[in-house]
Amino acid sequence: MPPKMPPAPADSIVRKLNERWCYNKACGASKCRGASLSRCSGCMAVFYCSSACQRADWASHKALCKKQAAMRQGLNAPEARDLSDDFDAWRSAMGAMLYTWICVGALELSKHPENIQSKFIVLVLRTRTPRPAAVLKLFEFVDIAVFDRAEHAQRIRGKPAEANFQTMLEVVKEADDLAKRQGMPGAALILTDIRTSDGASGIMRGTPVLLRPSTLKNGDSDWEPYIKRIINEGLNIKEMFRAQEIAGTLPPPPT
Repeated sequence: MPPKMPPAPADSIVRKLNERWCYNKACGASKCRGASLSRCSGCMAVFYCSSACQRADWASHKALCKKQAAMRQGLNAPEARDLSDDFDAWRSAMGAMLYTWICVGALELSKHPENIQSKFIVLVLRTRTPRPAAVLKLFEFVDIAVFDRAEHAQRIRGKPAEANFQTMLEVVKEADDLAKRQGMPGAALILTDIRTSDGASGIMRGTPVLLRPSTLKNGDSDWEPYIKRIINEGLNIKEMFRAQEIAGTLPPPPT
């Protein structure tokens, strides 16, 4: 049997799995509540429910947006751009729940919720050869590791990678502030190390993961094999939940 994972939210399963919040500090709209959120075309990291909200938040988001955009534009090699585009498609197809599960297990949040802000995760993925047609099978699992944010920042100080890592920390700090305004514990950071199958090239992408209070109460010591299976078999998490919902085996929402 698969290990115990965070319970499904109380709202519509398919909608809730990809819930996103409007980053305008004065707006509480979320995709789950019916708003149609659009991604910022500059940084591709934050979302807004309207152009009015994006304009209202621009003063605070402007500097970070430009840094994030510069990081993406730094992918000059065609191979790097292809990897980045494939990762975006894969993440979108997988949905937000996969990275939530990784955070709960790798950071041991049921025992150490303070790890949300003090540590970060590196998920290593590798492309498949030949390239599969199915988006969910574009990558295979290689490894997961957890690092201390402060120690890592000191280790790379003075190196070219420092600016990129500091920008990622700023991105997750913005997400962390948003999460806390919405009554959530905060936002964790996952760096995805995406490599080609021959190891000739690769990129690193940062992803902030907003966590709900209910997710911190769950987890299992066998979480890693389950995550590896989902990635390697290209399982559709939405369809997994939908099948459980139809079968009546979906865990009840937390009270």
